[in-house]
Amino acid sequence: LLFLPEARGPVYLLYPSIALANCVDWSRIGLGRPLADVIGYVRNRIEGMLADAGVPASSHASGPEDSRWVLKACFALDAAIVRNRNYATDLIDAIGKADGASATLRKALAEWRRIGEMDFVELGARPDDLVDRLTAIALGSPAVCAIRLFARCPGYRADEDPTLAFEFAYAFTRKMNTPGSTLAVDACRASGTRSGSHWEAVLDYCIKGNLQSVLDEYGHQLGFDRSASTLCALMIGDKVSTFRGPSLYTMQSQYDVETLLSFRGKTIDGSHAYPPMRMRAEFAAAFMQDEGGGKNTNRRDNMRCAFNSPFRPFVLVSTSIGQEGLDFHAYCRKIVHWNLPSNPNDLEQREGRINRYESLALRQNMAAHADVEFDTPTDDVWAKLFDDAERELDAAGVCDAGLVPHWGLPSYDSNRKIERYVYLRELGREKARYQQLIDILVRYRAVLGMPRQEELLQILSAELTQEEIESLFINLCPYVYRQDDEG
Repeated sequence: LLFLPEARGPVYLLYPSIALANCVDWSRIGLGRPLADVIGYVRNRIEGMLADAGVPASSHASGPEDSRWVLKACFALDAAIVRNRNYATDLIDAIGKADGASATLRKALAEWRRIGEMDFVELGARPDDLVDRLTAIALGSPAVCAIRLFARCPGYRADEDPTLAFEFAYAFTRKMNTPGSTLAVDACRASGTRSGSHWEAVLDYCIKGNLQSVLDEYGHQLGFDRSASTLCALMIGDKVSTFRGPSLYTMQSQYDVETLLSFRGKTIDGSHAYPPMRMRAEFAAAFMQDEGGGKNTNRRDNMRCAFNSPFRPFVLVSTSIGQEGLDFHAYCRKIVHWNLPSNPNDLEQREGRINRYESLALRQNMAAHADVEFDTPTDDVWAKLFDDAERELDAAGVCDAGLVPHWGLPSYDSNRKIERYVYLRELGREKARYQQLIDILVRYRAVLGMPRQEELLQILSAELTQEEIESLFINLCPYVYRQDDEG
């Protein structure tokens, strides 16, 4: 995505149009509608708004289509509805004065200013698909989606803080500029449609992947009770300045990978003539102490925040330092045990990292049975979903413990669960140890909070049967187990 004056397409991902943000009103559209219906609804609204804003329905110019019509139309739409009629100019001024704005970005902003000062008659031929382009921007532009996201925060007005949505969109487009993101976008293109520009593919990717829904869920996890600027900073990550530094916690870790030649040189002849191969990783990241034994706290905190987001990395490889006291449940429901812990407490601690308040598995099950409506465009749909579920379950007498539905659901009738994977070698001792560990884990829950638990476990195992041990349990689980007549 090149932010050059002549590369006008990518900058459409960055302009936070308030008018286009208002076109998507889920309180009127309703949840669960097919994408084609949503596009049709937004398209009809934009057609009416263009006429009201005085945008010509055609042009007298001939020749190739002039893509500047898209941005000029956005300026006209905002000038027609925004209280601050100089919204676009104020935005351009604020971005240009920000620390870290590059010379290339300033040139693009100068082009924005020139387009804003022009009249429609000075432009070339109007694109035939102008309304379709504006519809795509309204639904998938990260800047426009950010306006609707931050509108859920108290006190936020897009016309009074015009740069915030731009900052988020700039960070997002940087994320989409990484090699991994480019490959992902290309892989999702329809067969035979690779001739379009990358920015158009990114916009289509955001629409079909429902970027707005992704951001709304992410915002709910972080908390809409924060200010919009705080929420934006948490999503983008630590920043050296407005437009530099880590964006959306993008990190490219470098790892040394031994090749046959480097391994042979190091272990056999000691020549070290062939260095290890350097490999860059974004999809997975290592969460551990550095080689010196110290703790790289800032990097690990950023990595934890990145993993607890809908963006990369999607795999976190951790040593025992990630075993206790840290939450990884926001966007993870699968845990892989490379080795078996020595005691049941460590197993509980490991799996407790992803089985917590409003975990991913729980939200997926809630969404599968969602039946909630927006009252206003700024509603937090996830808060409404949990509130409605809590009222329904409370009426059914299920919420006595106060843990449902935020910590668990009343049954396992869904197909989204916390998943445990254990690496068990064939003909190895791990299989027997695993079964023994699970058996001990069941008994461990019977002596939870008791002193000298291991000795008490030995006595219980020697003196009582499994059924007698289970009768001693104090069930703190929020799930309600049901047993039918056949079982």
